[in-house]
Amino acid sequence: MIEVTITNIMSYTYAAEPFIVIMRMTIGSTMWGIGFFPGSALSGESKSGGSGILIPNNAPTGTYSMTVFVWSDWAFAGGYPIASSSSVTFTVTM
Repeated sequence: MIEVTITNIMSYTYAAEPFIVIMRMTIGSTMWGIGFFPGSALSGESKSGGSGILIPNNAPTGTYSMTVFVWSDWAFAGGYPIASSSSVTFTVTM
């Protein structure tokens, strides 16, 4: 499970456009899972959410990464990144 908090640092006062937070889990160059949650936030407001991604019993051991992306919408719907991505790593040993 990964939980993220998104803060709208823009200075405008009208309602922010909706966004999608996408969480991608990989080991090496192989994607093992994806999660997401939608949201919106006014200027200065923060929203938290998360997604759990199951690591299969037969998954390789090693260092995994979770990368979080914030987009205006899904890419196939014309979405674009609205924040820098952020990553965290963790190790699976058994």
